[in-house]
Amino acid sequence: MSEIRKLVQGESSVPEKVYGKIQAIPQSMIRATPVYDDDGVENEPIEMTIRINENSIGCWKDITVIKGMVVLYPGTCPKPNPFPEDLSNAFIFEIDTRRTSSGSSEDNQFRLPLVPGATDIHVFWGDGTSDEIASYNQVETIHTYTTAGEYEVIIFGAIQNWQYAAAKDLLKQGNILNWGGFNSLLTDVFYGCANISVIAEDIQWLNFITDASSYFRDANINTLPSSLKLDSLIDGFAMFANNNLTVLPELMKLSALESGNSMFTNNSLTVLPELMTLSTLESGNSMFKNNNLESLPENMALDLVTESNNMFELNQIDFLPEVMALPVLIDGKYMFSENNLTVLPELMTLPSLVRSERMFSGNSLTILPANMGLDSLLNGSNMFYTNSLTMLPAVMHLNGLLNGNGMFFGNNLTVLPSVMALTNLVTGTNMFYTNNLTTLPSGVILQNLTYASNMFLGNTIESARYTQLIQDLNNLNPNINVPFHGGNSKYNASAVPARNELTAAPKGWTITDGGLEP
Repeated sequence: MSEIRKLVQGESSVPEKVYGKIQAIPQSMIRATPVYDDDGVENEPIEMTIRINENSIGCWKDITVIKGMVVLYPGTCPKPNPFPEDLSNAFIFEIDTRRTSSGSSEDNQFRLPLVPGATDIHVFWGDGTSDEIASYNQVETIHTYTTAGEYEVIIFGAIQNWQYAAAKDLLKQGNILNWGGFNSLLTDVFYGCANISVIAEDIQWLNFITDASSYFRDANINTLPSSLKLDSLIDGFAMFANNNLTVLPELMKLSALESGNSMFTNNSLTVLPELMTLSTLESGNSMFKNNNLESLPENMALDLVTESNNMFELNQIDFLPEVMALPVLIDGKYMFSENNLTVLPELMTLPSLVRSERMFSGNSLTILPANMGLDSLLNGSNMFYTNSLTMLPAVMHLNGLLNGNGMFFGNNLTVLPSVMALTNLVTGTNMFYTNNLTTLPSGVILQNLTYASNMFLGNTIESARYTQLIQDLNNLNPNINVPFHGGNSKYNASAVPARNELTAAPKGWTITDGGLEP
């Protein structure tokens, strides 16, 4: 009972000490500050009269007796809950009004990023004030704070029309602590919110979205909720692009995904969920570009993928799943560029591939699948650039190839398949640059060759075969002003007339080689 205190006229309580009951001995007048009232906010001091033996029960501090005498009793003073319902039903997030950007509100304001749609929410702004919002463009959607800084905003009601779309107060948006009634299934919802690093676990509602394009694009999220599966997602364009993810939820299969373009590009993923086979995926352009993946799920076959530009570029993948055949892939530009591959699955014959610029460039491949013929390939520019190939599949003729620019640049080829004719090749620039070829298949005539700078640079084709090639080019290739590099190859005297005719007007070829053999 030592904390019970009697005050007489002119005396005051200990500053900031809270009392739960004030009892008047005679009728008394006091000045006191109520700690909280019903809205949970401290009020200004008030003066009041307490009748004899009457109690003023509540939470009071800074009590001064103006007249009479009172007894003060200690008490606890929990802050009242000012909210209309349980906080588990509320959308709760952090903001910092000082993080302004082009087109944002002032540095002491926050604007709800609402777009046209049904609106019926009750917003508690974190400064003791609240507003009921019934329209997306209601003036109260912009709130002005007395002091600029950090606040925790709490919203009750269904939120289905929330969308930053890389604008508005995107940098003021902070971490999401609870989703509650949030259910915005639009695209670009938190696009550009670079100060979100944490999102709450109660996100099951997002598993029903079908198009999540740019939903969390350019945020700063480190981890996704374990309940996030996205089983209904069809289009995931850039959904998590440019975040800091290192791992995905174990149950995330993306079992309905058809387009995953840029979905996880520029993160730090080291592994994918084993259940993520992407069996419905058709387009995976840049889907996992620039991560730290070392392997892929063993059952990831990608049987329906037709387009996969840059899909796994700039990772650290050592090997691919044995089941990965890519049977309908048409465009594979940069798909596995800059990884650590040394071998490809034997099933990967790529029968439908048309474009393959830099598809496997910057790896360490030493051999290709035996049945990889590339019969449909038109553009193979830099496809195997700087690998370690020593031979090519015996079935690889490349008769449809038009652009072979740098296709086998920087490998260790000593011989080409006997069936290789390169019948339609137009661009051979850098095609066999710095290999170790000593001969060419008899069918290589190059009758359509138009661009061939550095084509055989660093190679030395034996003179009889090189002589025949010069003669064939003169007799069968009608193109003019063609730059052609034969490497260190030398020709014999029988090629001199053909070479002179190629380099003279009107043909005007520029030929670089090892010259006439002694």
